[in-house]
Amino acid sequence: MGGLFLFSAIFSALAVDQLTLSVEKIDAATWQAERINLQLEWFPSSKSAYRLKIGRIQLPQLAKPLENLTLDCRRGQVSEQLIQCDSGKLHVTGLKLDRPEMQVHFRLNLDTLNLQASLKQLAVAGGKLDLDLSAGKNRWEIDLQGSGIDLLALTKWLPPKARPKGGWSYSGQLNPDIHLAGNAGLLKQVKWQLELADFAFSDPDAANLAESLTLRSQGSADFKDARWGGEMEFGLLSGEVLTPFFYLNPSSNPFHATTNFSSNEGFSHLSLTKSHWGIKEVLDVSSDLLLDLQQESPIRSLHLTAKAFDVGKVYQEYLQPVVTGTPWGDLVLDGRLDLSLKLDENKHLLSATLHNLHWDDSAISGQPRRIGIKGLDGQLYWSHGYIPKNSWLSWQGGHLLENITLGASRIDFQLDDRQFRLTRQAKLPLLDGALLIDRLDADDTNGEGPQIKFDGMLTPVSMKVLSQALDWPELSGTLSGMLPGLTFQDGVVSVNGVLLDRIFDGDILFKDLRLESLFGVYPLVQANVEISKLDLETLTRTFSFGKITGRLDGYIHDLELEDWLPVAFDAHFHTPEDDDSRHRISQQAVDNISNLGGSGMSGALARTFLGFFDEFGYSRLGIGCRLEAGMCEMSGAGSAKQGYYLVEGAGIPRIDIVGFNRKADWNQLVEQLKQMSVAGAPEVR
Repeated sequence: MGGLFLFSAIFSALAVDQLTLSVEKIDAATWQAERINLQLEWFPSSKSAYRLKIGRIQLPQLAKPLENLTLDCRRGQVSEQLIQCDSGKLHVTGLKLDRPEMQVHFRLNLDTLNLQASLKQLAVAGGKLDLDLSAGKNRWEIDLQGSGIDLLALTKWLPPKARPKGGWSYSGQLNPDIHLAGNAGLLKQVKWQLELADFAFSDPDAANLAESLTLRSQGSADFKDARWGGEMEFGLLSGEVLTPFFYLNPSSNPFHATTNFSSNEGFSHLSLTKSHWGIKEVLDVSSDLLLDLQQESPIRSLHLTAKAFDVGKVYQEYLQPVVTGTPWGDLVLDGRLDLSLKLDENKHLLSATLHNLHWDDSAISGQPRRIGIKGLDGQLYWSHGYIPKNSWLSWQGGHLLENITLGASRIDFQLDDRQFRLTRQAKLPLLDGALLIDRLDADDTNGEGPQIKFDGMLTPVSMKVLSQALDWPELSGTLSGMLPGLTFQDGVVSVNGVLLDRIFDGDILFKDLRLESLFGVYPLVQANVEISKLDLETLTRTFSFGKITGRLDGYIHDLELEDWLPVAFDAHFHTPEDDDSRHRISQQAVDNISNLGGSGMSGALARTFLGFFDEFGYSRLGIGCRLEAGMCEMSGAGSAKQGYYLVEGAGIPRIDIVGFNRKADWNQLVEQLKQMSVAGAPEVR
């Protein structure tokens, strides 16, 4: 300060037009300057023009001091109490400015060392920035106002460790309005209003995209008792965001968030309290969050509550655009949902309350619907580290595979992060029967994916009702089964028990059932089927095949279906050896069996004397097909002189139907709807 007193004395004693003054250092409470060189020129008006050079200056909260500053003041004032510049140009080197010059005016009181300065039109990252500084004995304030600052160029100002990593691209224009205040060299207060316009980003794989976003934030923070505390607001007002998890279009429904926050001085811990965020008229969420930013998993506690929201609207607006083209892309949802999440250290609890939810699958696209549920209510609890709580779901009805109706029912269970357990027997009405569930457990404690175990039974379901539901020819009988060992793991359902279908006065037994992607786009099924004592008269009448009496045994081994179509099996159907029932076959059935191989014999019997007979006797019949690679290896009831017997006659007149072709195209055989797949021509004798 000695140099300033010397300057004051010289100024008072001499009347000069020009003066050069050098000061080694000015050390104020909130700012410091070194190597000051002042060249002054006075005018009769008492206004002065001067050049001020400063080798080094440290201003509050600047990470690094400014060096080599040159100020050319065209109009100012210099006195023993005051240095002032009303219009000047400042040249600064060492900063990452687009241009090193800027407009400046300032006022420095030499008695109090109070400084007021304004820097205008700083060219920063393609935009403009104005800075106002007020610094006194124990307090300083800085106001920053900017417009059109390029976000990508601004990242060059960040320390290398703080710059975006991973090949993400960004663009946008930042318009800041920031107020900083403090004591000495300490920041004590921050207030801000920020707008990020035309913001866009993209990751290297283009999985996360944003275009034309407008973001706004405002808030304030104060440093007190060694902690930062304040409040802030955030809004996403326009544009589009697409991620693998959700889609946002805030132009129609802006996203808004408010929160109180506090942090320790080193910002290693952060709490966000009394937070409210969501989308107007769609989603309203409140939360409290505590973070330890020094940990790899920073969440120390989180309490979150989402008030009852419209699940259909949330799905359609924010989820459906992401899952379009997947099995979840054509859902119709309706109803409301409450959510609550509590995370404390290593303990988690998620609860959900369902209010009259409706779910329908593929109803938009018009494809066959796989599953639907209506009137779904319930209370769900999912926990980790807590004692599991009782959950329940109830519904008024629904469907499977389009037309298989589900009746009203309820299930009670417990659920945690690794296990699901049914807490009491459940009865699920299915068509005119019911599925009784005695056990349903899911376990993922081994970390290899969930394993589901099921014990239950299917009470008799009318085959007539099931046929109508599946658009099959009308069948008689019932379908029932014991399922003592059904398991599900890695997307595969396997059944150790059996399903018994009592149909056509006989039994069809399904064993070793295995299903993959049952409700997926390409289901796979494997099974073994045993057939016993079917009544052929009822069977042939059902399919308008022509009358055949007697019984039928058979099997379908190693059955494989892909997308519900057979691709492989080993099947054979034949007359039981102990069948003592009456064996008769009508002329229509003979013609149908004869014509299946393309022999051109349809109606042949009617053109012979055998046409006088309505039906014939037979001793046995049979047909077999081993399907592989789209071709059937055919067989029958036994070997004939040439080929194999499809029908071996008995009595007078006797008629034998013999198949000759050992190979047949499966797709061509399928086209012969309502007829058995055989090749050959009748041999009459």
